[in-house]
Amino acid sequence: MVSVVARQESMDVATTLTGKDGSFNLNNLNQEGTYDFYFSYVGYETYVEKNIVLKKIRALY
Repeated sequence: MVSVVARQESMDVATTLTGKDGSFNLNNLNQEGTYDFYFSYVGYETYVEKNIVLKKIRALY
């Protein structure tokens, strides 16, 4: 399992582990904003995806 960390302004705001299939949920990540995501696994270099913007979606109907 891979460790997933969401950071905002250099602070960890949510963490979780992936499932065997690589899927993950960050249920406690409940605010809009820009995040950096860190994916790490023992023995591998950490992968970082920066400036991911999360926005709420509202129904148009």
